[in-house]
Amino acid sequence: MNKLVEFSPDNRYIIVEPGMTNQQVQDIVKEKGFFWPPDPTSAAFCSIGGNLAYNSAGPRAVKYGTPRENTLGLRAVTGAGKDIRVGVHTSKGVVGYDLTRLILGSEGTLAIITQATLKLTPLPEATKTLRAIYRTVFDAAQAVSAIMSQPVVPCALEFIDGNAINMIRQYSTSDLPEHAGAMLMIEVDGQKEGLDTAAEKVAASAKNDGLLDIRLAQSDAEVKALWQTRKALSPALRKVAPKKINEDVVVPVTEIPVLIAGLDQLSKKYDLPIINFGHAGNGNIHVNLLLDPDEPEQGKKAHHCLDEIFSLVLALNGTLSGEHGVGLEKRDFVDRELDANSLELMRNIKRQFDPNGILNPDKMFPLV
Repeated sequence: MNKLVEFSPDNRYIIVEPGMTNQQVQDIVKEKGFFWPPDPTSAAFCSIGGNLAYNSAGPRAVKYGTPRENTLGLRAVTGAGKDIRVGVHTSKGVVGYDLTRLILGSEGTLAIITQATLKLTPLPEATKTLRAIYRTVFDAAQAVSAIMSQPVVPCALEFIDGNAINMIRQYSTSDLPEHAGAMLMIEVDGQKEGLDTAAEKVAASAKNDGLLDIRLAQSDAEVKALWQTRKALSPALRKVAPKKINEDVVVPVTEIPVLIAGLDQLSKKYDLPIINFGHAGNGNIHVNLLLDPDEPEQGKKAHHCLDEIFSLVLALNGTLSGEHGVGLEKRDFVDRELDANSLELMRNIKRQFDPNGILNPDKMFPLV
């Protein structure tokens, strides 16, 4: 199910089947000057159906939103075998309940998506890239709050902590200051006219007493050089711990320093290296536990460590998953975030869509 059903540039939507990859959609719409905002790093391989099932986004979500903000409608088949059409082909519409947004992020537990009407956005004329390095995570988090409080919204605002910086320094060549405690990668997009001014405003808001260095790329080569540091992280992680555990959690941006400090304490307590990076603009942090899960003792420590990580996130008014979903791994922790009445209502909705319990059974909600 990977066919293009309809492409309407004038109405700014495309209808595709769920087996088409994110990158295939981007390639099609780019020819007419558009893009679909959700941009997970796995775009070349991940399906549109997967993006919708997990409401998976990426760096651009800070400005352009997730699939829930960029999907107009769906066609799907419920667990009872009923074909349903939900949503609209227009930018506005309030007829009936919003079943489109209900199905998005439901991890295949309510219905099987067979078609999706995706809302498209015009490609920006230009992009400006900045890299800012800070003495501490607290300084970087202060900058994130300041950046997100001024009118120029960045299209990417990525974060890596000091542990990640040290790992990059070990496994690649980098020009990072010796005492770097955190780094932000910032991109601003829009029309060419005025974009320099917009970038300068973002750069000004990123400055505080903990700023060690900030650079604005002036050419494509400089953009590539600035991103090289961030892109060196994933290969380094794969080399050190190919079977690492990666949990994506979200906290209010003001709580990022508290989260990172707490994670450092847990790393020492359980003697497990923890590397943190992610989408700072919306507080979505990817917490990487570096271990070999095939080692029983390490697996046991990781389980207890994750339990405390999730408790810390919820204590900071956060949520257990930003875009990776719940599935089985986080299922038994969900009742810490959702109250009993809400869970009962959700289980009833599940039964309405899937009376025989055949769609991803035993996923998302704690077993009763």
